[in-house]
Amino acid sequence: QIRKKSAEGVVIGKKTVNSRKKRGSNPVQEETNMVHGKQKFALWLTPDGMQQVQDHYRKDSCKSQSEFIERAVYFYCGYLDTDKKGTYLPQALGTVLEGVLLQFGDRLGRLLFKQSVEISMMGRIIAADTELDGGTVTQLRDRCVKDVQQTNGQLSFRDMLRIIPLE
Repeated sequence: QIRKKSAEGVVIGKKTVNSRKKRGSNPVQEETNMVHGKQKFALWLTPDGMQQVQDHYRKDSCKSQSEFIERAVYFYCGYLDTDKKGTYLPQALGTVLEGVLLQFGDRLGRLLFKQSVEISMMGRIIAADTELDGGTVTQLRDRCVKDVQQTNGQLSFRDMLRIIPLE
């Protein structure tokens, strides 16, 4: 067997043996433990940067800090590419705005439902206390539609008395 020293290690015959190999490390075992399709490399962060990752990766529904960093890289690269393409930022803003508007719509729907329940309760109380026929209710509805149109839907009792006096 011929032994030669090279930059990669000791060459024995046609085989290279790494002289700097860690004790107990098995290259086959390391290969199976790696995530397929990804590469491992050293990443240096300031303590503040690392704290930011640890504080935020779960809030972004990431399973790991690596996933969070990868998403951040894609986001930042998309931001840098906006000068060239102009498509990434509108997509990102559109997604954020869509989420905000959906939440707003849900909240508005719940508030309108609560208000409708209160108005229904008032209507039932008034109907139980008064004796109105169908024709009078129809005239009242027509009058109320005109009132709302004249005030552009901004109704208050004070405005109603000032703009549309009671008959």
